[in-house]
Amino acid sequence: MQQSVPKASGSGLPKLRKEEEWAAKEIHLTDDKHKVSELPKSPNCSSLIALYLQGNYELTAVPPLFFQRMVLLQVLDLSHTSIKSLPKSLPKLVSLKKLLLRGCELFMELSPQVGKLKNLEELDLDETQIMHLPSEIGKLVKLSHLRVSFYHICGKKNSKSNFVIHPQTISILSQLAELSIDVNPADKRWDDSVDAVVKDVCNSKTLKTLSLYLPKFQLLDNLSLIYPSLSHFSFTVGHHKRRIISRVPHEVEAEFRNWDKCLKFVNGGNIPIEIKAVLKYSSSFFLDNHATAMNLSEFGIENMKRLKFCLLAECNKMETLIDGEMQDERNEDDQSESDTGSAEHVLESLEYLSIYYMENLWSIWRGPNRYGYMSKLKFLALHTCPQLRHIFSRTLLETFVNLEEIIVEDCPQVTSLVSHASVKPMLPNKFLPSLKRLLLLYLPGLVSISNGLLIAPKLECIGFYNCPKLKSISKMDLSSKTLKIIKGECQWWEDLNWNETEWVNRPDYLMRIFCPISNEKDVMTQLTEDRDLLDATTQNEGQQKDDEKLLEVSTKDHKGRILDYTEERITGTDVTKSPSSFILPSNPLTGTDVTKSPSACILPSNSWTRTDLTKSPSSCILPSNLLRTFDAPKQALSFFSSEKNKRLEDDYFDQASEICEVDVDEDEPKAKRSNCTENENKGVIGSVSKTTKGHRVAVRTRSNSELLDDGYRWTKNGKKSVQGNPHPR
Repeated sequence: MQQSVPKASGSGLPKLRKEEEWAAKEIHLTDDKHKVSELPKSPNCSSLIALYLQGNYELTAVPPLFFQRMVLLQVLDLSHTSIKSLPKSLPKLVSLKKLLLRGCELFMELSPQVGKLKNLEELDLDETQIMHLPSEIGKLVKLSHLRVSFYHICGKKNSKSNFVIHPQTISILSQLAELSIDVNPADKRWDDSVDAVVKDVCNSKTLKTLSLYLPKFQLLDNLSLIYPSLSHFSFTVGHHKRRIISRVPHEVEAEFRNWDKCLKFVNGGNIPIEIKAVLKYSSSFFLDNHATAMNLSEFGIENMKRLKFCLLAECNKMETLIDGEMQDERNEDDQSESDTGSAEHVLESLEYLSIYYMENLWSIWRGPNRYGYMSKLKFLALHTCPQLRHIFSRTLLETFVNLEEIIVEDCPQVTSLVSHASVKPMLPNKFLPSLKRLLLLYLPGLVSISNGLLIAPKLECIGFYNCPKLKSISKMDLSSKTLKIIKGECQWWEDLNWNETEWVNRPDYLMRIFCPISNEKDVMTQLTEDRDLLDATTQNEGQQKDDEKLLEVSTKDHKGRILDYTEERITGTDVTKSPSSFILPSNPLTGTDVTKSPSACILPSNSWTRTDLTKSPSSCILPSNLLRTFDAPKQALSFFSSEKNKRLEDDYFDQASEICEVDVDEDEPKAKRSNCTENENKGVIGSVSKTTKGHRVAVRTRSNSELLDDGYRWTKNGKKSVQGNPHPR
């Protein structure tokens, strides 16, 4: 059984020095309760298999003899610590399979003794500051995963080697399945090494994952022998300088690298055929600071059929994303039936599109409007495009049926998301049917959101900031019944004009979901911080649907027939005249408003609730689930997520407690009183459990069936019995 050591910190570490506490097979010192700054000199760890020390930033050194008695150790994680080197006892780790040093920013030299770790399979040196890999790496014949970052030496070369990786080192590693090399583009030593590395890589027969910086695009021609067969690759192509502060947020670039096949083209002056060739296999494309590209179509729409993520930044010659006229010319040249450049196939797999700092971009599509363009797109972000005027035409708007989120920021020429168009929409009232989030920031020219079109029937969150000309919001823009939050400046919200023809007056439900933006915090952070809340709400709604299905099950009798409960009168009984009863919805968890009808509450019973047409005019027929709900904590109802629903919850409970009168017969034998099992408290209809004290529920029901089946059977001696009940009637 795996064990771990208790919390230990400080210089003495008396607890960690105890042999018995280092006799575990697996030790974790990674969380806040187990932070360490110093390790014991030579612990007795003859049984230790895995040691996790990652995240201990105060740990600056490993004692020289620390690994002396760890012959069985297989996993050593020192990631994100402040160590500078490994101790001389490293060769004692003869069983080590994983050595993880990721994020050790002070780690500058890997000892040649690492070559003695004959069983090492994974070596992670990513985000470290080592200057070169020792040639002894080639002795690790079992190494299958190698990730490394090299430190850039400024000024004169003072490294022990002119190469970051010794020639032919990669080719010797015959089991290598993953190779990731991160270098500073300004490091000239990589220019001297990259050709040999590429040659070795091309000769590898086991490589499945490859990440490289290629200063020359011609190197892709050599790699064309291997990248079609790779399961994962990430290539950064082109000379560039690593920026201290990038215009593209770090989290966006990290999202770009999360895809399996990534291509980043930097500082391009033309569009090489080698780039087009690897683009055919790419799922993620980052075009950064291209000098001449006028549109994305120049890279060949036929080369982007697999593209799912596209990030464009600082391509200042680009005027439009897709040139429809260029596509028409290509279609005329190619009359074959398998025309891959047709509009129906334009970016057919693209799901995420982000654009940053495009000085001359003025439209997304130029030329004849087409249907089917980017039909799978889920996310669209447009940041700092000073000339952008046209985002959607009506025709294009109809193609974005899967679009879930739109962000438009710092685009001063945008007056509306939808430009004026004379084309009659093919699908009226179906615009942006999947849109859930809409953020409009720093748009001084914005006067309308959708130009009078009915959009976003499933919108959940909308945010505004610095849109001074947006004086009113149309009902066509906020038609969603699922809207949960509106964010904006408080003064702007108070000054909004509400069209009396559309709204009559300021709608109260919008007032309740409005949340003001604080000027003291980052605007984008405030607008995006509700993602988790909305995701949690979505999960709650999914749970609510499950609850509804359970309630639907409860409306069936024991033979599986669905009982038809309506508001028709029971024969011989006029329930509409009952002064103290009313109708609740058949599913009380849907949040449906309770009607004001004075009729009796007609809800289904079930096998554990005794069906007894009582003569009491104030009785209320409730399903078992609802009866249990009154006794359960209110927070258990996950569907009460918004403030409005919380108020509905309180009213609902107060009202239900007034109308639900339960008859208690103290003369009834205890064993005959029904009670709820543990499963019933979770919303599952259970059977009668062991004898407990409970209430007898008198119910009245109504059905189209003349004879109600209450689950009981008459015996030949005139007694009613139910299967499994030890107390016959």
